[in-house]
Order: sequence, then C-alpha cells, then structure tokens
Amino acid sequence: MNKKGDLSLSVNTIVIIVLAITLLGLGLTFIQTLVGGAADKIGGYIDVVDLAEKPTSSNPLVVPRELEVKLNSNKNVNIGFYNKGPASATNVKPILDECITLTDDTADGTITLVSLKKDSVAPSESQGYKAVLTVEDVPEGNYICTLTMEASSDESNLPSTDFYLNVIS
Repeated sequence: MNKKGDLSLSVNTIVIIVLAITLLGLGLTFIQTLVGGAADKIGGYIDVVDLAEKPTSSNPLVVPRELEVKLNSNKNVNIGFYNKGPASATNVKPILDECITLTDDTADGTITLVSLKKDSVAPSESQGYKAVLTVEDVPEGNYICTLTMEASSDESNLPSTDFYLNVIS
C-alpha cells in the first residue's frame, strides 16, 4: 500500500483551510472597518460624560455656542439632551429648526443636521448625540441657528436652543 498520496492530500487540505481562514478574517476586518467608518459619518450616540457641558434640568439642551464649518463640508457636533418631562420621550433626536443671517434673513443654500433617533429617554435621564452638520452652497458669514429636540411621544416641553454658525471658505 502506498500512503504517500494520503499524506500529501492532508497537507494540501490543511494549507487550503489555513488560507481560507486567513482570507475570511481579512474580509471580516475590511467589512467591519467599512461599516464602522460609515457609522461615524452618520452620527450616533455618545456618553454624556464625554460632553464638554452636561445637560441638566435647568439647561436641558447642550450644544457648542459657536461652530465654525467650511463651506460644502461636514462637521461632527456633540449634543446633550436632558428629559425634564414627567414621561419617557420616544424616538428622540435633535433637529435643526432654522438658520438666519444676522440681518434676520433666512440662510440661502442648505444647512442640515443628521442624527440617529434614540428609542426612549426616561424622565430625568440624559442622552448624548453625535450629529453631523452639513453646509452646502451657503454664503460665507455668520448665522444664528435654532436647534430643537423632536420626539414622537406627546412631549410639548421639548427644549430648543440657539447657537452661532460661522461658515468659512
């Protein structure tokens, strides 16, 4: 009996299995990196302790007072929300209500804020958001923008706040 063929077959099989596992690991790492990069671009949630200023019952909506954004670009914005209502707020997310010039004209172009919704924020609970602010075809200059919280629950006392937006080229 000749058993050389059996031995070489098992060595080839082991080599193929090792290569397959290596390629599978590389593929999964690539996909995880790709999906992780996309998640950073659309925003997400952050821990409230990572915010420069913490939201409280007396200051329930926290956003940087001044933001500087280059024309036709994006900027990550950390936003904090404190639910001071008596019930849980559901599907909560920050939205950009409007941006006006210092002469009270509506801003030309497009200024958008993209963020994920939080399923539920309990009473007296804080939530941090990582939003993406996009400025497209807006003239250079200073704007006053109003940020509000939006929820699908019957919350009439959701906070809003203003911040200054400086668009540069």
